[in-house]
Amino acid sequence: PDSSLYVFDQLIQLARSSSQQHELRSGLRRKASLLYRIGNYQAAAKANEERIAGYHLMSYDEEDKSRYLSRAHRDLAKALRKLGRTAESLEHYETSLRYANNAGEAGRNEKANTLNSLGNLYFNLREYELAQEKYQHSLELYQELDVKVGICSSCNNLGLVSSKTGNLQQAIDYYWSNLEVKKKADGRERMSNTYGSIGDVYLVWGQEAEAKAYFLQAKALQEELGMGDELTRC
Repeated sequence: PDSSLYVFDQLIQLARSSSQQHELRSGLRRKASLLYRIGNYQAAAKANEERIAGYHLMSYDEEDKSRYLSRAHRDLAKALRKLGRTAESLEHYETSLRYANNAGEAGRNEKANTLNSLGNLYFNLREYELAQEKYQHSLELYQELDVKVGICSSCNNLGLVSSKTGNLQQAIDYYWSNLEVKKKADGRERMSNTYGSIGDVYLVWGQEAEAKAYFLQAKALQEELGMGDELTRC
């Protein structure tokens, strides 16, 4: 990571000095993303603030700039959420949604992504009704756009909310919807997680035989695909 960050800083400096907008945008985005992935949320927040300031200085088409700014404000909101700065995080999620709306049709995918991420914030705050509302809205947008990864993510999150609020049958239904999309998209690696989630619901339900059957399906798929890291978590 340290070497990558050094290279990104060199890329950003060079792109700035030569007025290469695309490379500058890419360097700012990748630096912020790497800092977030390694868990340095304070630095990730600062990098995203730098990214936003940089985007405002670029001479992109307004539609494109709105999409880029929507994504950058969402990433800043995620870093702030990890830092426990909830009010600021909410503010940037709202800004992200505003820019997504400004982008019109081209911003719908960004809007869906932001709504799904905003749902995570409310879920962590145990505001399950608000979380469900955001997840549902994001799911509807993903379905309209036929974004299968997004559909799976929203269905999974809706399943988690349903499970937390005691609506176990609804949780199962969402997880099964998730599985059907993954089967069609050949997303077998992620199917094991969903089998495990279904098993968790049956375990809460007190149906241990059914839970065990789904856990075994998850384990068999992990073994078949060589997912050693996942097996160690079982």
